[in-house]
Amino acid sequence: MTYGIRVESSGLQAALERAPQVIMGELERAVTGIVLDAESGVIAATPVGATGHLRQSITHQVSASGLTMQGRVYSTDMPIKVASVEHGRAPGRMPPIGPIELWLRRKAGVTDRSAAFLVARAIGRRGTKGARMFEQGYDVAQGRLPQRMAALRVAIARVLA
Repeated sequence: MTYGIRVESSGLQAALERAPQVIMGELERAVTGIVLDAESGVIAATPVGATGHLRQSITHQVSASGLTMQGRVYSTDMPIKVASVEHGRAPGRMPPIGPIELWLRRKAGVTDRSAAFLVARAIGRRGTKGARMFEQGYDVAQGRLPQRMAALRVAIARVLA
């Protein structure tokens, strides 16, 4: 006597054929969420300054190449300005007076150029502390990463089921 079990696998075959597109779509959604978490953390930690341009320049990009999905958060503002705000400025040379004049006029109502010179000289002598806004944005994204990855696993399983 022979016993046999036959399993129809048409549903499994269809799921296997859809799997790469489903996984990449869900992965892109997850990476975008992670990058948006980081971006919101960076924006929240970015000083407004006199114009708000630096905060407004924070943006993100998500790209895929083969099986690699990559996201980044960056600023479209001047790199030297972004680096100075992120990392601070070491003592040494005075910074440009123009942006300090604008900041004093808008934030404190001070229009005297000599006041801007005094602030610039103090910054040149003492330096400044960095805002570490990109570091803080990274920390925000890292904190939410376990939730995002759990949601990714559930989403893939749900779509392929």
